Amino acid sequence: MTLLLLALPLALTGCAPKEDAAPALSASVAALDLGTIGVGTSATGTVVLSNDGGGAIEILSASLVEGDARAWSVARDGFDALSGDTVTTLTITFAPDDEGASPAQVQVRSDDPDTPSLYVALTGVGGPSTADTDGDGYSPAEGDCDDGSTASHPGADETCDGRDNDCDGSVPADEADVDGDGYHLCDADCDDADPNVHPGAGEICDDKDSDCDGSTPDRLDEDSDGYTICDEDCDDADDVVFPGAVEVCDGADNDCSGLADDVDADGDLASLCGDLPDCDDGDPTAFPVFVDPAVEPGGLGTAEDPFSTVADALAGLGDCREVGLLPGTYAEATAWSDGEVSLLGLAGDPSGVIFTPAEGARAFTVTDGSDLVLSDLTLFGGRPSEGDGGAILATDSSVTLWGVVASNNTSAADGGAVAVASGSLTLAGGCLLADNVAGDDGGAVLVVASVLSDEGTAWIGNRATQGGALLGVSSALDLFDATFDDNSASGDGGAISVEGASALAIERLVLTSNAATGRGGAIALNDAAAPDGYLRNLVVTGNSADEGGGVAFTGEAAALVFANNTLVGNTASGSGGAVLVDATDATGLYVWSNVFAWNNGFDGMWVRDGNGASVAYTLGYATNSGTDLDVGSTEDAGENLVADPRFTSFTDDGDPTDDDLSLRGSSPGADSGPADGAGPASYTSWSDGDGSTNDRGHGGGQGGW
Repeated sequence: MTLLLLALPLALTGCAPKEDAAPALSASVAALDLGTIGVGTSATGTVVLSNDGGGAIEILSASLVEGDARAWSVARDGFDALSGDTVTTLTITFAPDDEGASPAQVQVRSDDPDTPSLYVALTGVGGPSTADTDGDGYSPAEGDCDDGSTASHPGADETCDGRDNDCDGSVPADEADVDGDGYHLCDADCDDADPNVHPGAGEICDDKDSDCDGSTPDRLDEDSDGYTICDEDCDDADDVVFPGAVEVCDGADNDCSGLADDVDADGDLASLCGDLPDCDDGDPTAFPVFVDPAVEPGGLGTAEDPFSTVADALAGLGDCREVGLLPGTYAEATAWSDGEVSLLGLAGDPSGVIFTPAEGARAFTVTDGSDLVLSDLTLFGGRPSEGDGGAILATDSSVTLWGVVASNNTSAADGGAVAVASGSLTLAGGCLLADNVAGDDGGAVLVVASVLSDEGTAWIGNRATQGGALLGVSSALDLFDATFDDNSASGDGGAISVEGASALAIERLVLTSNAATGRGGAIALNDAAAPDGYLRNLVVTGNSADEGGGVAFTGEAAALVFANNTLVGNTASGSGGAVLVDATDATGLYVWSNVFAWNNGFDGMWVRDGNGASVAYTLGYATNSGTDLDVGSTEDAGENLVADPRFTSFTDDGDPTDDDLSLRGSSPGADSGPADGAGPASYTSWSDGDGSTNDRGHGGGQGGW
């Protein structure tokens, strides 16, 4: 598997191998302290990895699993395979963005199942910046109290701006803004005790000189429209503006409601009545821009005279940071590295705004801590010639997709549609990820050392080696109300594959007809040690794999709650027609209150003897071959049952769409699950939504539906 930003060359040294001994991975230090480093600067240190045993051991990854990924980075050189005569060196860089302590931890993983992961603790402290950002001759370390303003530094002259210009810790009394209206005594606020009184304020009926111009016109009807400001006329200079007037898009607040629908007070040609409202009508530099791929170049970017390309729109952005996309096809490859920006499709349907870059390119590449939001559009046919992310590649940045369709994109490596490393990906608003293909892993999405939040996405027909739809590596996954259908992997995880996990909150998914040649027809979790995490209220039907037809737990460790899930009609050619628990150490894994029925394999659920998993309140039935529950006495935590679950409607015809897998009232799984207070300390609430005792399967417990 090609892991984004993690695969780096290794270096040679000389040392004789110990052929007769087992491999023994070691690090030159267990902890690395890079001291206090000024914000904006960096320091590096090294950790040497070696094999102190015999044979060879392959380093799979060396990655940051704890700490701020913006401040810490890990690079690796040397050999992938370590024998007695080779080492590899990790270069650790600390570049703090903020002052204060910044602890972190690096995890080193190998291919030897008997060799535990190595962890190196990292410490560093961000100190005051020595950079003079504003060029006034002083840095924060030298006492500059506002390094974003040349008007503030030690010894500067005080000006009427309400700031401590000379950095002596105080603001002169006449620069006070007691009433918080944005005006000071020194710039002509004639009543600093009243926020409604200041230069330029609108006159209101208070018998005061609200605008500080020397007059008090409160009870005069200056526009002769029959209303004064004491009668709530909001513009006594315009005879078509008064309470009760008809509101129209004419640049005025006609009915004095407080909102002028099409006002363009700042003259930036952006209207509040348009498809994309002006975000700040008091700032002429802040306005949304528009793009229409069908027009000739040279437009101004307004709704009436749009730009012809997204590139022109991004170059012409002001403070609004919003781009309205008129219907059409956008054959562009866009690189973005300048903070926040939102691209909003205005066709009323994602199919009306389509991004389809030229062969060999992807639609968006996002870097440098930027934030890209895409809404109501389609990403189609991205096919970069190399690298990850068929449609979107984001590094150290965040991507939000709202109501987006990503289909038929292909990556040469990982992430058929989207690849994110050291950042975040948010899917919301009913996204669809369909028929994307990764040359390696993550058929639709790859996230590495990132946060993925998904509510309501449909993942359909995606393909990869590992993680047919999704691969998460050392990431936090928060998935809710999503569906995964007909995805496939030639390795593990027909729909979802998890390699390590910083956090897992996976709830109310429907996973149907996914397939893996390896393990985990629907979900494969390898080294998923997230003790506070959970997979709950899942419906897993009609999936297939070599082992673990529905879900497989593998690797050195598994620690989370797998509760209130229903697995029906899944198939394994080996063990675990529904669930396989083959992790070496599963002492933190709780497989509780699940229902398995009509699965096919050597057994319905198979748990490795002696791995410490806790299996309780499980209802298994009708495994087509073998036993229903192959669980050793050590792992059997009680209340497991082999009986017909008595679904509301079920036919063993291989078609999950004609089944209702809720439990009848007479089901042995109804009101027979754990009581509140049972289970691990992080998961002790089991009652159903109506307050009754937990129902086994997806209809019961915290996320029952």
